[in-house]
Amino acid sequence: MEETVLKSKKRNLGKRYIILWLVVALLLGAVAGLSALSYSGYREAQDMAVALMLGTSNEFDHYNPETEYEEMVEDMYDFLTPSYYTYTYKGYKFDNGDVVDSARQADYALGDLLEELGYDCYRGSEYLEYTNFLDYTWEKAGVFYCIVAILALVLLILNLNYKADKKSELSINGYTVTCKKRSGKTTQFMVQNIASVETAGKYTLKIRGTGINYKIVRIQNAEELKNVLVGMLMALRSNPYGAPYAPAAPYAPAAPYAPAAPMAAPYAPVANGSPYAPATPVVVAPAAPVTPPAPVAPAAPAQAQISNEQILKNFQALLDAGEITQEMFDAKKQQLGL
Repeated sequence: MEETVLKSKKRNLGKRYIILWLVVALLLGAVAGLSALSYSGYREAQDMAVALMLGTSNEFDHYNPETEYEEMVEDMYDFLTPSYYTYTYKGYKFDNGDVVDSARQADYALGDLLEELGYDCYRGSEYLEYTNFLDYTWEKAGVFYCIVAILALVLLILNLNYKADKKSELSINGYTVTCKKRSGKTTQFMVQNIASVETAGKYTLKIRGTGINYKIVRIQNAEELKNVLVGMLMALRSNPYGAPYAPAAPYAPAAPYAPAAPMAAPYAPVANGSPYAPATPVVVAPAAPVTPPAPVAPAAPAQAQISNEQILKNFQALLDAGEITQEMFDAKKQQLGL
């Protein structure tokens, strides 16, 4: 059995990947924590907006706030943000522009009330748009979650690639080179069949030759393996019929002289004149791509209507409750033309 001259030594990157996973986890925790803090303030303002809507309008009295809170908030949002549309009936064209304008004025009025109470907003419907944490977080911080997810996906691919690559190995046994691939398959070839040996960077070794195209990465002794293989090739080319190359043995006291026994040839020549037969490369077919699912179209919001008289009635209720001043009520009444 031939003596093993040298084996590849893999780099240990396990600790580095653990640190990178911790960094990704910290980023995800920071984004989630900031989102939760922001949603807490948003929900507080939403509760205040709902209380103002319930106090100034009986449009939503049929809802039970304890059990139908989300449905009630969605209805309030649709009430304040109706969609504009037109239709034709018996040759006459109609639209709901006046309804949209009235709802917009009520939306701005609610926003003014919330701003007076210390909440930063321009329209009251801003605090009625989202009814749960997931929808709010995805809208406000979805980009950051996507960035963290991409980082985690890239790190996962690198980690899996690192674990799969740990299975590869190269060993030099006499004049036979054994290469174990990531798939677990092993190939062997003779040093005489090697045409070139080179390093790519500090931790990658490439071997090419007759039927040989092998690369091994993330090894600590790439330069050492290269020097041993190059030394063998130089020894063969300078004395192709001499004894095979072997590294120098450690120092030992000289033994009495004896003639060396002839070494058996590790191979038999073939008829075409080439000393060795080329190895057959292994071809692995690539996996088929996965088709992503089609996106789902969002549902259209419902519509609602409100009149100027109803708006004035709402403001009258606010005036009676002491929420607004007489000047604010008169200004709104003049604005509505009543």
